Amino acid sequence: MNQWVNPRNNHHVLIYKDEKGNLKEVVVTFWTVVERKRTGESVYKLPIDGKEIVTTLHINDMFLLGLREEEIIWENPDYEILKEHLYRIQKLSSKFYEFRLNTEASIQNNFHPFYVRIQSFGEGKTGWDTFNPIKVKISVSGKIKRA
Repeated sequence: MNQWVNPRNNHHVLIYKDEKGNLKEVVVTFWTVVERKRTGESVYKLPIDGKEIVTTLHINDMFLLGLREEEIIWENPDYEILKEHLYRIQKLSSKFYEFRLNTEASIQNNFHPFYVRIQSFGEGKTGWDTFNPIKVKISVSGKIKRA
């Protein structure tokens, strides 16, 4: 084993649907990704019970939280609304995803709207379905588009 790679560092979390349509996750370590690349495998791999990939989560990825897909007009988005819902991923571990409002520089404000934590896939207070995360990319000029 390479002594310079900490095998416990998480590279990403893969959110997927199983055969029954339930949301599940796989936390993938940096070392696993290194091994996959070395053997020519895909970095993002569905587990055996997986039917489709919903999204991947990496630290510093950007997501819109608290909006429904039908509320967003992707051809001509209202940036005044989107900026209030734009978060970046701060920390990742198994069923523990911490999001920080994109304009928030301090990590001291651990309350809504500056900070959101998702801990389940349901509709509870910290549920995935409650916040409906939509992964986005931001261009150099500041345009937001679905990732």
